[in-house]
Amino acid sequence: MDTQPLILVVVGSSLSAEAADRPTAYRLADRITGHLNGSAGRCLVCSDLWYLNDAPLRRCPTISVGGPGRNALTAYLRDKVPPAFAVDGSLLVQVDLSYEQLDACCWGADDRRTAQAADAFSEKYLPQFVEAAASRWA
Repeated sequence: MDTQPLILVVVGSSLSAEAADRPTAYRLADRITGHLNGSAGRCLVCSDLWYLNDAPLRRCPTISVGGPGRNALTAYLRDKVPPAFAVDGSLLVQVDLSYEQLDACCWGADDRRTAQAADAFSEKYLPQFVEAAASRWA
């Protein structure tokens, strides 16, 4: 599979992640597609198992949805991507605001707060993230 140009939204592989985080990931993917605005890029939702075991996928701009307890990618990125927005004890959005590193994480204390973290990412950082990804494809 040709992975360029591609933005990935990654969810955990557990049943709870599939049930709660995958719908959130699809909403985020729809927003990404809207921001791609006809560019050559596309967005795909996949599981953390696919992502972590496929080297070409790991080179794509990526947004991980779900906490480190049920998303292995979030667990891996937890101390590698700086926090950008947090509501103490409730939700966290991690993204490099220089957009040099195109990995992000959106997660919360529960399913509702994870969805709120993804919404916050979408509202505050998504246009710049997509623009940075598109500039790498040009």
